Amino acid sequence: LGMQLAEGLAAAHAAGVLHRDLKPHNVQITPQGRLKILDFGLAKRLRLTSDAETLDQLTRSRGLLGTLPYMSPEQLRGQPVDARTDIYGAGAVLYEMATRQRPFPESNSAVLAENILNRQPQPPREINPKISIKLEQIILKCLSLHYFQRGANPPPQRIALAVVPFRSLSNQPEVDFLRVGLADAITTKLSNINRLLLRPTSAVLRFQESDLQRAGRELGTEYVVSGTLQSAGQRYGVSAQLIRVSDGTAVWGERFDVNRTGLLSLEEDIAGRIAAALNIQLAERERARFYQRYTANAEAYEQYLTGRARLAALTKEATIAAIENFRAALHLDPNYALAHAGLAIAAATMRIRFAEQAEVQ
Repeated sequence: LGMQLAEGLAAAHAAGVLHRDLKPHNVQITPQGRLKILDFGLAKRLRLTSDAETLDQLTRSRGLLGTLPYMSPEQLRGQPVDARTDIYGAGAVLYEMATRQRPFPESNSAVLAENILNRQPQPPREINPKISIKLEQIILKCLSLHYFQRGANPPPQRIALAVVPFRSLSNQPEVDFLRVGLADAITTKLSNINRLLLRPTSAVLRFQESDLQRAGRELGTEYVVSGTLQSAGQRYGVSAQLIRVSDGTAVWGERFDVNRTGLLSLEEDIAGRIAAALNIQLAERERARFYQRYTANAEAYEQYLTGRARLAALTKEATIAAIENFRAALHLDPNYALAHAGLAIAAATMRIRFAEQAEVQ
């Protein structure tokens, strides 16, 4: 069970989520013997109760999140927390599992807080000699007073980013499908990187003509990607920039000149440059997904991008048009998986938002 607790925390931390309130009440064993970690909502709410329930909630005066007997020293001090705070909580849960008592069993909240801040708990083997020396060492390391002694580096924080629709420099109809379609494709490509937290295309459409810093602030992102488009015959000129929202600085910018076939790799090229500008190195699994291409047919790809752009508008007329685009892409490449997925999403959108079941074919 201790291993399952550690694995559950590792999965949450890999997704950029801190629990902040690990305790036995938030750990459940299923009928199949699997451990589940519950109640990840504390970071979003503060529950205050009467003074008689101080041990199960926070002190009103500190305004901190957590449950006092299981809070880490840094939580009590109101300091920044990271994954190592959850490790302390896991250590407290393991201590109670091994000894049937909390690391600090005092009932007086002031004494309890003082012990958490300044003392190590009684070694578990002094209470239960049956547990192994190794388990005792692990528990006590988790319960170290100083977070840097708990033996784990905090996971990299996820970077919030939005890709706004590109702007056409000459209002050329032949590049309209790229304005939203390319932004959506770059968003999809970047979503394969765990370090990045992408805002969906439907959420950024209203910012296509807005000040980028304002767009980033309203979307709650650290960076915004924007760009311009123009075409000359069978060639496209695409410029892209990565803007830091805090100061408006262009962290990266580049121009790409591609032919129609070159569009197939353009989203990958731009997304790869963005990841490099943010000093992100792709893990092996991320790399496999990131560089996967789903079609070699440039015309099918254009139909797909057009369909995605129309689908993001969330109107009945645009959704019907998107369905036709996805069908056209599949006529050109029947094995185009993304077009199949787009068609399914568009049909579901029609059914849920706009049509009766008989209208959806």
